[in-house]
This record gives sequence, C-alpha cells and structure tokens, in this order.
Amino acid sequence: MRRLLFIPFNLLSHVGRCVTLAKSLGNELEVIFLISPSYAKFVERHDFTYYLNSNDESDLLKKIKQFDFSWINEENIKTNFSDLIKNLEKIKPDIVISDSNIFASLACEYLDIPHISLVNTYMTQYFNERHTDLSYLNFALRAFLKILFKLIPEEKRNFTLSMGENIFLKKFHLPFKTVRKELKLTTKEHLFEEYEGEMVFLLDPSEIFPIEENHKVKVIGPVYYDINVQSDEELPTFSENKPNIVITLGSSGDLRKFLFLEKLNLSEKFNVILLGDLACRLNIDKAQKFRYVNIGKISNATDAVICHGGNGTVYSFLRSGVPSIMIPTHIEQYWFSYQIQKSGLGEIYKNEKYIVDMLEKWIAIRRSGTLTKISDLFDVDKSIAKFKSYLLEFIKNKFN
Repeated sequence: MRRLLFIPFNLLSHVGRCVTLAKSLGNELEVIFLISPSYAKFVERHDFTYYLNSNDESDLLKKIKQFDFSWINEENIKTNFSDLIKNLEKIKPDIVISDSNIFASLACEYLDIPHISLVNTYMTQYFNERHTDLSYLNFALRAFLKILFKLIPEEKRNFTLSMGENIFLKKFHLPFKTVRKELKLTTKEHLFEEYEGEMVFLLDPSEIFPIEENHKVKVIGPVYYDINVQSDEELPTFSENKPNIVITLGSSGDLRKFLFLEKLNLSEKFNVILLGDLACRLNIDKAQKFRYVNIGKISNATDAVICHGGNGTVYSFLRSGVPSIMIPTHIEQYWFSYQIQKSGLGEIYKNEKYIVDMLEKWIAIRRSGTLTKISDLFDVDKSIAKFKSYLLEFIKNKFN
C-alpha cells in the first residue's frame, strides 16, 4: 500500500479541506499527516496517523496579512527546508500532497518524492484576472502607487498594477532562487511557482477563476471541510419573521475589522448567529453564539453571511445559494473576494454606513433563488470525485 503524506498550511481551513480529501480515500492508501500541534487532536479525531511539525506558521500568517515579505530570506528558507527534509526522511512517504506550503516543492524535489500541490487559483500564475486594492499594501508602497496612477490612464491602471505586482513577486522570490541554485534544483522565477508540485490541483471553479491551460494543472474545484462528526450538536434557532444572518471570521479573520458591527443594533432587523471562536467575541445584543456548527446543517436556513472572505466559508454557503458580504483581512482574501464580487455572488464591504442596505439587497437576491441555479459549482462531492480520479491516475503513471 502506498504511503501518502498530507502537509497542510497551519490554518483550520487548510487542515479541514485536507481531512475532507483524505477521508474520501478510504483504505486505498495509507494516509498520514504532518501537522502542527494546534491541529493534532482535530486530525486524530478523524482517525489519521500524524507526525508533529515543530514549525509555528502563526508568525508567517501575521506577516502575510501585513503584506510583509521579510520572512522570505535565505536563512529562513534553509531552516524550513532542513526541518521538512528531516520529517520526510523519517516518514518516508511515497507521495506528498501539500496545501499552500511554500517549502514542500524544494524538499520533495530534493528527495525526489512525487509531489502534488493543492492551491487556490488566485495564488498561481495561471490566473490573469487578479485584482489588487491599494489599501492592502503598506503605506510607502501605497503612497508611491497613488502618485504613479495620476500619470496613468484609468483603463491601464489595473494592468500596470498587475505588472508591478509580478515584478515584486519575482523580486521576493530571489532568495528561493538562490537556495535552489545551491541545491542544484530546478530554476524557478516567480514566488507562486514555489507552491507548485509536479502536478497542481486548483481548488476554485474555472467558471469564476478562468485559467491558462497547462499540462501540469488540474481543476478540482472547491474543497472545504464537510464532514459531520457530531450528529447531536446544538444548532441555532432560526426565525420565520426575521432574515437569518451568520457572522463568521473563520480561522483567519481580523476581529478589529468587524467591531463596527457591535454599534449597529443588527438584532432589531435580523436574527444574528455568530459562528466560530473569533466571531463569538463580538458583543452583539441578542445574537446566538456557536463556536462550531457544520455549515451544511445551517446554510439552507441562512439568508446572508458576513465573513472574512475565506474561500471555504464563502463556498460552503454558496453551495446552498447563500451570498456573502466579505471583509477581507489580507491580500489573498481580497483577491478571492474581488472575483466573487465580480461574478455577482457576493460583495466586498466598504463602508459601515451601508452594511444594512447591503444585507437587505443580498437577502433579496438569496430569496429570489438566483444563486441556487449555479450552486453545483460549489458541490464538494464533485470536487472530491475529480480529486480521486486525478490522484489515482497520477499514482498509476508514477508507479506502474
């Protein structure tokens, strides 16, 4: 039996979707996780063997949120590479599947281990419609671009910004390029290339995130945690007289950006449900609080969502035709949220003055049934079926 190792990024959304995929494999492969101590019990609860990864990626996430790339330096890359090599030599996997792990490509190539990467489409070079909001950049860069944009016609600004973005991402990649040269590995030119294995499984529907065709890319579609492990869990009470709204920050939202909701007396017009540890810290009068509820159990009764723009959250609700008002925390969430807004499936929050109007607008759209017509795009079961098919084909080609 082949040994398959999952290496997810240290966030519940990433760990959860890897668990969803791993559960689908049954006994066809020996599945193991390399996981941080934070999520060891979560993985264990699903009966998977795991090894602990000592690297704490919480500091990395904080820097990503601030568009801070100082963590990309030769010393840090070599440290993470060395740690991962030690784990891989100990675990001895036949195949590695990484989820948004920027160091896995280096280590797997060095040890010649077949490697598949799970990546969101907007974190690749195959997607050309990425849109960046200047407010997510640091002050100096934002000030420079504002001056520059005064000299550029409006219709060319996004193209110019995209070009500049790629220049920066190539610049930030230079330490990786140096390390690759020292290790005599394949040359790569762009930071996003470090997320790529021999095969890349993209986790967004191509109807929303169109891509350039490439031989190493397979579009799987949305994958999110969708496993019911608590059949007797307590569920929210839904109202028949008021619209039901869910507020959630997932595992990576910024609570500070949601505090304005405390001032709005939302419970006067809506039945408010706070979902998740971060959301439960909000002080909203008469709101119901739940640290965990399977979204699949509540989405059909939900009219709208206010969230952080995490793809797992947005897709989980869109599966039932529920739109999201998104308050992104960092640039990656903005890239995703912008495309959801562009596709008419939700909206990025801009001003607290209009949040109630936004809710009422999207509740009306939800109740019209418009979004339900495309809900199949977000069917995790279809994504899992594609994942299994492509994975087994990859294994067959590698080992037969």
